[in-house]
Amino acid sequence: TKQQGADAGAAAVSSTIVMRVLCGPMCDVFGARRTFVLLLLLAVPGILGLMFITDGNGLIVCRFFIGIGLATFVTSQVWCSQMFGKDIVGVVNATAGGWGNLGGGVTNLTMPFIFQGFYSALSGETAYKEDLAWRLCYIVPLSMHILGAALALTCRDLPDGMIKEL
Repeated sequence: TKQQGADAGAAAVSSTIVMRVLCGPMCDVFGARRTFVLLLLLAVPGILGLMFITDGNGLIVCRFFIGIGLATFVTSQVWCSQMFGKDIVGVVNATAGGWGNLGGGVTNLTMPFIFQGFYSALSGETAYKEDLAWRLCYIVPLSMHILGAALALTCRDLPDGMIKEL
């Protein structure tokens, strides 16, 4: 329903706000890189769930978990601030923040094309193809979250090494 759609948006914003507040202390305790990975992985159930939901309540739960992942903005800003010197960190943070915002726009532009690719590859009646193609589209952001988390696990915490070692 329209109300469930609004509630799903509110759930995403609410979980993002809470996680953004919690991320600062988490970055201080666990490091920005590890917190970043945790947030990416906490969003995975929500993305995976979008492939299987059948009602508005499922959408609310999925958007809640996806909202947690949106708090990676905080970890990105902390990590960039730790990795770059004061002479360039403003440009780095602005670029990282801008690329983060750009991701939402790119997603809105590319998901219909991804849908079209899956839709064209499927056979069967139109309603079945549309439903399945949209569900399969979520394989792309799901893969990107898992790959991003795996790659971040291979990175350094700081330019001089790992937090535990320093």
